[in-house]
Amino acid sequence: MKTVFFIIFVLCNILVHSQNTSASLDKIFFNAEKLRFDDITTAEIENFQFISPTIDPDRMQSFQITPSHFTPSKRAKSVKKISNYIKYGLTGEKNLFSYDLFDHEGKKYFTNERGYINIHYYYDGNQRLKEKIRVVKNDTVFHHKYVYNEKNQLLASSEISVEYDNQHRPIHYRNIKFPSSPYITVLTYKKNKVRIEEKEGDKILGLKEFTFSENNNLIKETYGNRTVFNSYNDKNQKIKSVAFANKNMYSVEDFEYNEMGDIKIHRLRSTLDIKNGTKAENRSQYKYDQWGNKIYMLSEGEINAITTENFYEIEYY
Repeated sequence: MKTVFFIIFVLCNILVHSQNTSASLDKIFFNAEKLRFDDITTAEIENFQFISPTIDPDRMQSFQITPSHFTPSKRAKSVKKISNYIKYGLTGEKNLFSYDLFDHEGKKYFTNERGYINIHYYYDGNQRLKEKIRVVKNDTVFHHKYVYNEKNQLLASSEISVEYDNQHRPIHYRNIKFPSSPYITVLTYKKNKVRIEEKEGDKILGLKEFTFSENNNLIKETYGNRTVFNSYNDKNQKIKSVAFANKNMYSVEDFEYNEMGDIKIHRLRSTLDIKNGTKAENRSQYKYDQWGNKIYMLSEGEINAITTENFYEIEYY
């Protein structure tokens, strides 16, 4: 699991750059929901150059928003503490779920979840995450350590080492604790695609592939038999995701943003008919304070029948 988590993180943070591209690929899959899977056009860019940036393992963001995950906005004021309260159902009680503590520079140094899970974060002199320790009921269950090279690229994460090619792209992940292990993760680059193979010797155990646009946006994700097509607006904000499994479409997600660029509404539509013949949908709405930090999230709909509210109480320095 550590390997899978780390790989997804790296790929979500790979920056890409291309030259002499005449048209954007950011909306090439916008109408994917109206097409058969086999009729969806492939998106390729010749002479594409991948660049790996500084990796910050603590700030990985998956776009499927998790209510308890919170990254402060970098607008004027510095966040000191964020408390996340959850309320289930319209008549339920509002209970504290978690809280995060941040230093004056915006680095998170402590998280408490459910009252008995504590996560400690430690940084090196270059403000890079050095250690992450997760303690459950006074027992340390995870202790992640991170090592970087002079280019700020991650060389090792706990038991995983990373190798780069001469273009500074990650190409191999190996188990440090068991160097003779036959398991290895191999990354290959072709045009604007990254292919990731989980291998045991020459046998491929798992396969992922990621396709990027010339604007650094992840426009296609493939995980085995599951494929997700993403579309973006001219502000590089994701506006739609269409997901297929075994070439059959099963969900469509739409995203709307406010004038400050923060997500305002997220809709998840299931393309599978429910018993009454309608389409199932989930809706999430967000509110922010004057500093651009999320203070409220409402989730409701037919897929998840329980209405859930998240309240974020923020203390500033």
